[in-house]
Amino acid sequence: MDRQIATVGLGRMGANMARRHARGGMRVLGFDTSPAAGAAVTGEPDLTTVDTLGAVAGALRPPRVIRLMLPAGSATDETLTALAPLLDLAAVSETWRHGTVVRSWLLDLCAGLLAEDQDLAAVAPVVADSGEGRWTVAEAIELSVAAPVIGMALNQRFASRGNGDYGARVLAMLRHRFGDHAMSPD
Repeated sequence: MDRQIATVGLGRMGANMARRHARGGMRVLGFDTSPAAGAAVTGEPDLTTVDTLGAVAGALRPPRVIRLMLPAGSATDETLTALAPLLDLAAVSETWRHGTVVRSWLLDLCAGLLAEDQDLAAVAPVVADSGEGRWTVAEAIELSVAAPVIGMALNQRFASRGNGDYGARVLAMLRHRFGDHAMSPD
C-alpha cells in the first residue's frame, strides 16, 4: 500500500511540507481556498491539488490522514466543521486508538460513542459543570496551590456554552459516559 496524506492549507509552511512528503515518496493531495496557493505547487511530482474539501476526503483511502496547515482560530474551526461530515469519525477514532502509542479508556469511550452517532445531534454543545472543578479551584486559591490544568478545564466548560462547538458535544458525551455527569439534550 502506498503512503498517502492530504495537506489542507498550501501557504508557505503547508506547501513546503507537502513538497517534502512528495519528494520522500508519499502520494500527497493538496487543497487551499486560494487558487494561487494551489497553482504554486502544480507540477510537483506526486503532489496533486483538488478544488474542494469533499474531493480531499473522497480521494484518500481509509485511514485518511489529513494535515491542516491553517492559522489557529476560525479558519481551522471552519475547516474542521466542514470536514467532519465528510469523514467516518468512528474510523478516525479507531485509528487513533490502535494506530498510536496512546491507549486510554477515554479513547475507547470516544470511539464507541462516535460509532453509535458521529453527528451527536441530540447532545447540546454544553459541557456541564457539576461543581467539583469550582470547589477544587477555590480551594487551590485559598491554599495558594497551583492547579492550572483544573482551572483551564473549568474555564473550557464555561466557554462551551452557546458556541455550537462539535468538540463540546464530544466532551459532554464523554463526561456523561465516564462520570455520569449531566448532559443537556440539544
